[in-house]
Amino acid sequence: MIAAYQLESGESLGLTKKNGGVAMDTMQRIQVLQDVYAGEDEIDQIIGKLFDAALGQHYLRRDLYEHDLRDFEQRYQMTSDEFHRRFESGELGDAADYFEWAGLYDLYQDLLARIRRLEEGRWRQLAAEIRESRAAYAQGDVQRGTVDDLLKEAAS
Repeated sequence: MIAAYQLESGESLGLTKKNGGVAMDTMQRIQVLQDVYAGEDEIDQIIGKLFDAALGQHYLRRDLYEHDLRDFEQRYQMTSDEFHRRFESGELGDAADYFEWAGLYDLYQDLLARIRRLEEGRWRQLAAEIRESRAAYAQGDVQRGTVDDLLKEAAS
Protein backbone atom coordinates (compact mmCIF):
# COMPACT_ATOMS: atom_id res chain seq x y z
CA MET A 1 0.00 0.00 0.00
CA ILE A 2 1.46 3.38 -0.96
CA ALA A 3 -1.30 5.90 -0.23
CA ALA A 4 -4.76 6.26 1.24
CA TYR A 5 -7.96 8.12 0.44
CA GLN A 6 -9.90 9.38 3.47
CA LEU A 7 -13.69 9.03 3.23
CA GLU A 8 -16.13 11.30 5.04
CA SER A 9 -16.96 8.31 7.22
CA GLY A 10 -13.37 8.38 8.44
CA GLU A 11 -12.55 5.12 6.71
CA SER A 12 -9.32 5.03 4.79
CA LEU A 13 -9.06 3.32 1.40
CA GLY A 14 -5.67 1.90 0.57
CA LEU A 15 -4.15 2.46 -2.84
CA THR A 16 -1.69 0.06 -4.38
CA LYS A 17 0.84 0.26 -7.19
CA LYS A 18 -0.37 -1.32 -10.40
CA ASN A 19 1.37 -1.24 -13.77
CA GLY A 20 3.56 1.62 -12.68
CA GLY A 21 0.62 3.67 -11.37
CA VAL A 22 -1.66 3.84 -8.38
CA ALA A 23 -4.92 1.86 -8.32
CA MET A 24 -7.95 1.17 -6.12
CA ASP A 25 -9.95 -2.01 -6.39
CA THR A 26 -13.49 -1.86 -7.74
CA MET A 27 -15.23 -1.85 -4.38
CA GLN A 28 -13.02 1.02 -3.23
CA ARG A 29 -13.95 3.04 -6.31
CA ILE A 30 -17.63 2.41 -5.65
CA GLN A 31 -17.12 3.55 -2.05
CA VAL A 32 -15.57 6.80 -3.32
CA LEU A 33 -18.58 7.36 -5.59
CA GLN A 34 -20.91 6.79 -2.65
CA ASP A 35 -18.90 9.27 -0.63
CA VAL A 36 -18.90 11.92 -3.37
CA TYR A 37 -22.54 11.48 -4.45
CA ALA A 38 -24.75 11.72 -1.40
CA GLY A 39 -27.97 10.53 -3.04
CA GLU A 40 -28.49 6.95 -4.06
CA ASP A 41 -30.38 8.23 -7.11
CA GLU A 42 -27.18 9.77 -8.49
CA ILE A 43 -25.28 6.51 -8.01
CA ASP A 44 -28.12 4.60 -9.70
CA GLN A 45 -27.92 6.97 -12.68
CA ILE A 46 -24.17 6.47 -12.95
CA ILE A 47 -24.55 2.70 -12.75
CA GLY A 48 -27.34 2.83 -15.34
CA LYS A 49 -25.07 4.74 -17.70
CA LEU A 50 -22.31 2.19 -17.13
CA PHE A 51 -24.71 -0.63 -17.95
CA ASP A 52 -25.82 1.19 -21.11
CA ALA A 53 -22.23 1.87 -22.21
CA ALA A 54 -21.18 -1.73 -21.59
CA LEU A 55 -24.22 -3.02 -23.45
CA GLY A 56 -23.49 -0.71 -26.38
CA GLN A 57 -19.93 -1.99 -26.64
CA HIS A 58 -21.06 -5.59 -26.34
CA TYR A 59 -23.75 -5.10 -29.02
CA LEU A 60 -21.12 -3.75 -31.42
CA ARG A 61 -18.82 -6.68 -30.71
CA ARG A 62 -21.77 -9.09 -31.13
CA ASP A 63 -22.51 -7.63 -34.55
CA LEU A 64 -18.87 -8.10 -35.60
CA TYR A 65 -18.84 -11.69 -34.37
CA GLU A 66 -22.11 -12.44 -36.16
CA HIS A 67 -20.70 -11.05 -39.39
CA ASP A 68 -17.61 -13.25 -39.11
CA LEU A 69 -19.70 -16.30 -38.16
CA ARG A 70 -21.93 -15.76 -41.22
CA ASP A 71 -18.81 -15.74 -43.40
CA PHE A 72 -17.82 -19.17 -42.06
CA GLU A 73 -21.40 -20.47 -42.39
CA GLN A 74 -21.60 -19.42 -46.04
CA ARG A 75 -18.16 -20.80 -46.83
CA TYR A 76 -18.87 -24.21 -45.27
CA GLN A 77 -22.65 -24.36 -45.85
CA MET A 78 -23.67 -25.10 -42.24
CA THR A 79 -24.83 -23.12 -39.23
CA SER A 80 -22.36 -22.30 -36.50
CA ASP A 81 -24.36 -24.41 -34.04
CA GLU A 82 -24.18 -27.43 -36.34
CA PHE A 83 -20.50 -26.81 -36.98
CA HIS A 84 -19.73 -26.56 -33.27
CA ARG A 85 -21.60 -29.77 -32.49
CA ARG A 86 -19.85 -31.65 -35.30
CA PHE A 87 -16.44 -30.14 -34.52
CA GLU A 88 -16.70 -31.02 -30.82
CA SER A 89 -17.77 -34.59 -31.65
CA GLY A 90 -14.72 -35.01 -33.92
CA GLU A 91 -16.69 -35.40 -37.16
CA LEU A 92 -14.76 -32.61 -38.87
CA GLY A 93 -11.06 -32.43 -39.57
CA ASP A 94 -8.58 -30.16 -37.90
CA ALA A 95 -8.20 -27.45 -40.50
CA ALA A 96 -6.99 -24.08 -39.22
CA ASP A 97 -10.32 -22.50 -40.30
CA TYR A 98 -12.19 -24.90 -38.05
CA PHE A 99 -10.17 -23.91 -35.01
CA GLU A 100 -10.67 -20.24 -35.81
CA TRP A 101 -14.41 -20.79 -36.27
CA ALA A 102 -14.66 -22.79 -33.03
CA GLY A 103 -12.79 -20.07 -31.12
CA LEU A 104 -15.01 -17.36 -32.58
CA TYR A 105 -18.11 -19.40 -31.75
CA ASP A 106 -16.97 -19.78 -28.12
CA LEU A 107 -16.23 -16.04 -27.86
CA TYR A 108 -19.66 -15.31 -29.32
CA GLN A 109 -21.44 -17.60 -26.84
CA ASP A 110 -19.55 -16.02 -23.94
CA LEU A 111 -20.44 -12.55 -25.20
CA LEU A 112 -24.13 -13.48 -25.47
CA ALA A 113 -24.06 -14.66 -21.85
CA ARG A 114 -22.50 -11.34 -20.78
CA ILE A 115 -25.12 -9.39 -22.72
CA ARG A 116 -27.94 -11.38 -21.09
CA ARG A 117 -26.44 -10.71 -17.64
CA LEU A 118 -26.13 -6.97 -18.31
CA GLU A 119 -29.63 -6.78 -19.79
CA GLU A 120 -31.08 -8.57 -16.76
CA GLY A 121 -29.30 -6.16 -14.43
CA ARG A 122 -30.46 -3.14 -16.41
CA TRP A 123 -34.05 -4.41 -16.54
CA ARG A 124 -34.02 -4.98 -12.76
CA GLN A 125 -32.75 -1.45 -12.24
CA LEU A 126 -35.40 0.02 -14.56
CA ALA A 127 -38.14 -2.02 -12.85
CA ALA A 128 -37.02 -0.68 -9.47
CA GLU A 129 -37.08 2.89 -10.82
CA ILE A 130 -40.62 2.36 -12.13
CA ARG A 131 -41.75 0.97 -8.74
CA GLU A 132 -40.22 3.96 -6.96
CA SER A 133 -41.86 6.40 -9.36
CA ARG A 134 -45.26 4.75 -8.92
CA ALA A 135 -44.87 4.84 -5.14
CA ALA A 136 -43.92 8.53 -5.24
CA TYR A 137 -46.93 9.25 -7.46
CA ALA A 138 -49.25 7.31 -5.13
CA GLN A 139 -47.99 9.37 -2.16
CA GLY A 140 -48.62 12.59 -4.05
CA ASP A 141 -44.91 13.40 -4.36
CA VAL A 142 -45.21 13.44 -8.15
CA GLN A 143 -47.88 14.97 -10.34
CA ARG A 144 -48.85 13.77 -13.76
CA GLY A 145 -48.11 16.01 -16.67
CA THR A 146 -46.68 16.19 -20.12
CA VAL A 147 -43.15 16.98 -21.16
CA ASP A 148 -44.38 20.47 -22.07
CA ASP A 149 -45.69 20.87 -18.50
CA LEU A 150 -42.28 19.89 -17.14
CA LEU A 151 -40.50 22.33 -19.46
CA LYS A 152 -42.83 25.17 -18.45
CA GLU A 153 -42.25 24.37 -14.76
CA ALA A 154 -38.49 24.26 -15.26
CA ALA A 155 -38.55 27.61 -17.10
CA SER A 156 -40.43 29.40 -14.32
